Amino acid sequence: MRPPSPKAKELAQRLIEREVSLEAASLPRIFEKLRTVLTSPLGKSGFEVLLFRSFALAKIEVLWLGKVPTKAEGTLGRLREAALLQSPQELTRGCFELLTQFMGLLITFIGEDLAVQIIQDTWGKDFSLSRVQV
Repeated sequence: MRPPSPKAKELAQRLIEREVSLEAASLPRIFEKLRTVLTSPLGKSGFEVLLFRSFALAKIEVLWLGKVPTKAEGTLGRLREAALLQSPQELTRGCFELLTQFMGLLITFIGEDLAVQIIQDTWGKDFSLSRVQV
C-alpha cells in the first residue's frame, strides 16, 4: 500500500491542532466526530473498516497502537486508555500516524474533494487547508 498523501498528512495535522491541546482525550474525540459525520455516507461498517485498517497501518510505525484492541465495539474507549499511558511525544506521534492513515484511506475511498469538504463542514468554515497545495 502506498503511503498517505501530503493532503492526508495535512488533514491529520490540522485536526490535531483544531482540537486544542493534544491530550489523551483528543484522539478519541476526533474519531467520535468523524464517526458521527461519516456513518451516514459510509455506514457504520464502512467507518469501522476504515478505522480498523487505519490501526493496522499505523501500528507498524507506532507500536503502542498495536496494543489497542480493534475488534470490539469499544475501540475508542480502549484507545483513550492506551493513550493515557503514553508520553506526550508518543501520544503526538500515535495521534498523527493514526489520523494520517485514516485520512489517507478516506481520501482513497471517497476522493480528496469530498473528504476535505466533510472535514471543513464538521470542524467549521475557518478550518483552512493552505499548507499543502495539490
